[in-house]
Amino acid sequence: MNYNNGGGTTSFEKIQITNAQGPPGLLASFQADQTAVTSNQTVTLSWIMDPEASGSIDQEIGSIDAATTAGAGSVSILVPEVTEATTVDYTITVTKGADTISRTVSLNVTPAPPSSLDDFLDDFDESFLNGDDWEHLGARTYSIADSLITWSNDGGNWGHGEVASLQTYPIPQAGDTTTITWVLGTATVTTARTDSETQALRPMCGIASAFEDNTWSRQHWQNDTGGIWLDITTMSDARSDGVSGDLVYANDTKTQDSNGTVGSNFDVLWNWETEETSFSLVLSNTDFTWKNGDDELGTFTYADAGLDTEFSNGFKVMFSAINSDIGRGTISLNSVQVDNGGTAPADAALTISDIKYNADTSVTLTWNSQAGATYRIEVSNDLENWFEQVDGVAADDSTREFTLSSGGGALFYRVEKE
Repeated sequence: MNYNNGGGTTSFEKIQITNAQGPPGLLASFQADQTAVTSNQTVTLSWIMDPEASGSIDQEIGSIDAATTAGAGSVSILVPEVTEATTVDYTITVTKGADTISRTVSLNVTPAPPSSLDDFLDDFDESFLNGDDWEHLGARTYSIADSLITWSNDGGNWGHGEVASLQTYPIPQAGDTTTITWVLGTATVTTARTDSETQALRPMCGIASAFEDNTWSRQHWQNDTGGIWLDITTMSDARSDGVSGDLVYANDTKTQDSNGTVGSNFDVLWNWETEETSFSLVLSNTDFTWKNGDDELGTFTYADAGLDTEFSNGFKVMFSAINSDIGRGTISLNSVQVDNGGTAPADAALTISDIKYNADTSVTLTWNSQAGATYRIEVSNDLENWFEQVDGVAADDSTREFTLSSGGGALFYRVEKE
């Protein structure tokens, strides 16, 4: 082709089309519902292939024929454990007679966030949230004074004001419990609702899966990887001596902008204009219980709630107070406390994750530990004969860092639990 005010010649030496092996239609698609994930997260692989073909996926998944109906199918997998950012490939191979086609999906896997095994208490009596412990989520700005959290009326006609812990905590193992307690102080209705809900305030207490990375909100509507909430759905000037609401949970099948499952309702007496009260969530390795003070509001099992792997990387503690243009107010969050019954998994392999050689010839070792346990460090110069260099190294968290003298020589190190 040439142009009226410009001409020339172009030669094509070769046009090449590289196509996937196999005939069209043998494998129409192969994909993952998410590709940026963390260790232990659940991912769904799905495919559409020729209904008369057979298929398999590597990484020890094997045949997918039983999971395929009329050519379409899916399988949920648990992302493997990694210690550094890693690409993990899953390859599907589809065969029909002499024809074969393969396709690969790559997952970008990052290590699981470290879990805190310490207790935690934060009194909200400052004018700011400590950035080392909490982050503020949602469109609305806020102020804090004497525990009173006031969310502004900016950021839209309906919005969350949310605080979320930056720490993650593990679900306790058998025989242990973890209790999270939210102490709510007095509240004030500034504008009453005018609709049938008569709702001026809507506090929510709960936990969100550590997998959750939605930056706008990690509770209620926006959460899509799992959470447990106590939702005070009725709190207004229509009733100042009590509140009612729902006990809600959601697994990773919940989509954004959708409600979770209401496990049960609750109604408690609370003179919220003049008094404080506490709500607590008690977690075991099999179930969770909501309480108002000493009164039990409801107990649910993880199995019945469909919460199987949602908290395998731990959970984060949340608090939310929602208001809108047609119903506003202020509420006090006096404190949040975590009585942590979590422990490092008993079968977790003891591994030195980092060795740092310091300028003064000392060596700093870091390993995965169990709170309350003690460790000894042994050295060797040939990997056959080991000598104890230090013992009684106590740990109070899920990782332990310890510095010892190396003498400047080449040595091997190992850590053993006492």
